[in-house]
Formats: sequence, structure tokens, C-alpha cells
Amino acid sequence: MSGAFASDAPAYHAHGLNIVPVVPGTKRSAVAWSRWQHERQTAAEVGELAREYPDGDIAVILGGPGLSLGDLDHDGPAAVASVRAERLPLPPTAAFEARRGHHLLYRTTGPLPRTAMLPDLEFLGSGLLVVPRSAGRHWLLDLDHLTDLPRAWLDRVAATRDTLHNVNTTTTAARYAYAYLAAPRLSGSEELGGCPVGGVWPAAARLLGLPDELGRGFRCPLPGHEERRASAAWWAGENGVIVLVDFHRRDGEEAHGGSGRPPVYTVPEVFASIRAGRTLKLPGTSHAVWAARLQVELGLLRPPVVPLRFPASVGAPVSEMVRLLFGIHWLREPGKPVPLSWRFVSAWCRIDERAAGALVCTLLAAGTIRFVGKHRGISLFLPGAGELGRVRPE
Repeated sequence: MSGAFASDAPAYHAHGLNIVPVVPGTKRSAVAWSRWQHERQTAAEVGELAREYPDGDIAVILGGPGLSLGDLDHDGPAAVASVRAERLPLPPTAAFEARRGHHLLYRTTGPLPRTAMLPDLEFLGSGLLVVPRSAGRHWLLDLDHLTDLPRAWLDRVAATRDTLHNVNTTTTAARYAYAYLAAPRLSGSEELGGCPVGGVWPAAARLLGLPDELGRGFRCPLPGHEERRASAAWWAGENGVIVLVDFHRRDGEEAHGGSGRPPVYTVPEVFASIRAGRTLKLPGTSHAVWAARLQVELGLLRPPVVPLRFPASVGAPVSEMVRLLFGIHWLREPGKPVPLSWRFVSAWCRIDERAAGALVCTLLAAGTIRFVGKHRGISLFLPGAGELGRVRPE
């Protein structure tokens, strides 16, 4: 093997970086790389890339996973003067020279927005950065000299992030990573079946026909949103949860108690909204159930088949959805009562609430299910008489 990528890739990987081969003399990746924005590459994957693209240039993925880097990109003489005028610190760190200027690399805590800081000075905290020994780039100080991004720069990035709601974000959705969002953690999903949803995000995006790249703007997929331009993007929240940012909406005015910022939706909430045909924000238990259904559709989860007997008046699509709901709840505890609110059944089966209420009444009358009590005001049900305990694995 020869060439910049083949010779340098192992060293970059050993530093904790994910790396991508680039078409020589360009900034264009030679491979799809979106999943490595949130998954650490293996040595075997790096070796395969080196064999396939030995003569490629080399780029690193900023913002982690693994070693998280940010880049201060100096594109002209005004940058140095601006930094001095602002009295911003620039401690010695890893740096390299490119055709247009210098790049200073600093350790960060995760993905950060791409931000125009000062004249001729831009901060890149996510995406790809072409590095030495790619064409036209050479080290001034190598990665052994890395230091942390100073707090003053972090504050400057945060200030830019906090003013995003004042920008025409429908045209900047692909330019700004609305990072450090207060996105909810996934509540209870482990109990309902296995694979963390964050780890299946790219596959989930593809299942829904959406881009699987953080920061790439696209038309909002939430029901009722009919924009013709990019108005949404996937970003990593402060706690690592992947969220969809709905840039064309605002969470109320700040003067009236709202944040004034675009709302965010977790992957299961986006999935649930598309399947239900209306935009949903999910409480903890519902969040976990929809997350499990997502994994079922991805082929990652196989709940038990609950032998419910449905009357002929209930169509096959609806009966299968009810059977799936019982199976998901019985993943850990077969025989446990299942909550069925009209509102939840309406979204789950994609029918209106009146039809959901009629469905529950029909299933009760037919003996398909039986009422066994309530929990926090929600009715609980089990399979009808004679069906309980006959769960069989798929």
C-alpha cells in the first residue's frame, strides 16, 4: 500500500479519530461516512478503507466520536487582527497550513456548530476536515500538541447557537448544528427490547426515507409540514441523543414563557409522527413502546406473538397492530396487563379517536380483551378468557 491515506490512516485512528478517504485535491469524500459521526471506527474498517483507497487524501471527522476535535480556520490576515482586537486566547496547539491559511485544532466535548466567528475566521465543530498529508497541507505542530478549546471560544460558539432562532433558519438548516439541545433521554427503551435507538438512527432515517447525515438540511417530514425548502435537520443533543430540529417552528415567544427556539423531536417521536399521520410528543412509557416498534420494523427486535382472536369486523392491519402492541409490552413480562387509552390506540393504529374507542369496545364485546383495572387513570387489559398464557415465540 502506498499514498497518503494508506500510510497515515492507522496513525490518525490510533489518536482516537474517525477518518475518511477523500478524492485527491478536493474536499469530497470517496465513501459514505454518516454513520461514523456517531460510531467509532474499527481498525478493520480503517484497514479496508486503506486497501480500497490507498492514494486518497485523508479527512478526519470533527466532533467525535472518540477524540473530539474543533477547528479554528484562519482564511486571511484579518483573522489575526480580529483575534487580537477581541483579546481572545489562542494557546499553542496542533496546527497545519493549507493553501488558504492556517488551521488550529483543539479538543472539544462533542459536536459543535459551524460558526462564522470573526472576519476571515470560522469555527468548524462537526463534519469533515481534510488534514495533512493531503495535497497542499502540512503540519506546523502535530496532534501530540493538542490542547483544549479555551472557554472564551466555547462561549462565543454558544452565543451564536443561542441566536439561531433570530436567523432565517429555513435557509441555514444545513449550515448550523443546533447543538446542546435539551433533548429527552430515552426512557425505558432498554426494558422494552434491546438495541438503543441512538445506535440505529441511520437505519431509522433510511427506513423513513430521510437523510442519514447530521447537519444536512431537508424538508421537514412531520405531518402537515409542506415546505418546499430545507426546514429540518438531524443533530446530536447535549446528552448524545439524536434529534430532529424543526427549524420552521418556534416554541412560543420568550415573553410568554416559551423558549423562542425551534422544537426538537427524538427519533422515535419522528417515527411515531410519520406512522400516526400527526405530530406527536411522547411521554416516557409511550416513547419506549414506539422505540420498540421502530426496532421491530428495522428487524432488530422480535416480540412474542400473542394469540388474540379478533372478530371478522376488525380488519387485518388494525388487528396486527393490536397484536404487536401486546407483544411489545410482553417482551419482558408475559401476561402483564397492557394499557390502552383511546388516544394511544388512535395514533398506534392510525385511526381517529372515535374509531379507537369503538375498536376497544368491539374487542371487549368479542372477548378479544378483558378489562382488569386501571393504573394512573389508564385502563388495563389482558387477552380474553382462555387466551392468557398461550404466548409462543415467533
